[in-house]
Amino acid sequence: MEITDIELIAKSTRGDDRSQRELYMRYRVRWYMLSLRYGRNKEEADDILQEGLVNIFNDLHQFDHSRGKFTTWSCRVLVNAALRYLKKNAWNANFSDITEVINAWLNDLDDNQLVNLSYTTNYLDNSTKEFEPDAKISLYDGEETVDLMYSDKGNYLLPSDWKGIVGKTYTLEVMLLSSVYTATSTIRTMPELLNVYYEEQEHDEDEEIHPDSIFYDIFFSFKDSDGEGDGYYGIDYNIETEYGDTMTNGDFIDDEFIDGEFFEDISLTGQDHMEEDTVALEVYSIGRDASRYLQDIIDEVFRGGIFDPAPVNVRSNFSNGALGYFIASAKRKEIIVIE
Repeated sequence: MEITDIELIAKSTRGDDRSQRELYMRYRVRWYMLSLRYGRNKEEADDILQEGLVNIFNDLHQFDHSRGKFTTWSCRVLVNAALRYLKKNAWNANFSDITEVINAWLNDLDDNQLVNLSYTTNYLDNSTKEFEPDAKISLYDGEETVDLMYSDKGNYLLPSDWKGIVGKTYTLEVMLLSSVYTATSTIRTMPELLNVYYEEQEHDEDEEIHPDSIFYDIFFSFKDSDGEGDGYYGIDYNIETEYGDTMTNGDFIDDEFIDGEFFEDISLTGQDHMEEDTVALEVYSIGRDASRYLQDIIDEVFRGGIFDPAPVNVRSNFSNGALGYFIASAKRKEIIVIE
C-alpha cells in the first residue's frame, strides 16, 4: 500500500531523508510547472523552484492536514516564494510592483461579512489573479478581537453572527509573511430611506411601446446626517443577477457641499428593471474618504483611451504599502417587487 502524504510529512519532519525525497518525487512535476508560470525563462523557474522547495521543507511542521490538502498548501508556499523572487529581482517593471490588495467592506446587518486578499497582476498581460489563503486576519473593536477564517478565492469570513455597531471604530489587521497591514474605519449613521418607489421610464410620445421594452427605475429619498464627513454608496439590482456584486455598478456622493441637505427622488443605476423583477436597493454610509476612494477607482477604470498609462495612485487606508480599502458602514436595504 502506498504511503500517504501525512505519513511522509511526519517522517520528513523527523529528518528522514528517504521520506523527503519521496515527497519531492511525488510532486516535483506540479511544482515545476507552477514555477514556470512565474519565471521568465527556465533559469528563473529553476531559481523559483529552488527557493520554494527550501521553504516547503523548512516549513513542513506548519502544515495542518485538517485545513486542506498538502498540494494546496505547498503550492501556496511556492507562489509566495515566486512573488518574493520577482520583487527581489525586478526583471519586469510591472511584476516588480506586485503588491498585496486588501478589500474589506463590513456593515451592521446580518450579511456575509468578509475580507478579500489578493495580489496585483501584470497590467500588460492576462495574468491569472492570485489569491492569498495563508494570512492571519483579525478585527478589533476597542474591546475584543475576532479572528477571520479562510474560505476560498482569497475570502476570509467573520463569524456568521457578527455585525457592526454604529458609532464604533474598527481596526483590521492583516499579517502576511513578515508584514503587518492595518486600517481603521468608523461606522457612521445611515439615514432612513424614505418614499421608496418605482416608476416606468419615460418614452417619446410617438414611440411605439412593446411590452418587453417597458422598463422601470427605482427612486428613494433621504436626509444627509448633520456634520461634515459623510459619504454614501448606493446600488439597485435584480436579486437574480450578480450585478450587485460589482462596486462600479453603483453610485456614490459625499457631503462636501451639501451637508445636512435633503435628497429627493434619487435614481441610481437605470438598470432597466422589468415587471415581475424583484429588486434590491442598498445604500451604505461609507464616509467621505471612502467615497473619494471609489472615485479614484472610477477614474482609473473608465479611462479616456487605449493608450492611457496603467492605473496608478488609487488611495488606500492600509498601512505598509498595501492597496485596497477598509470600509465599515451602516447599511439600509429595501426589497421592491415590480408588479
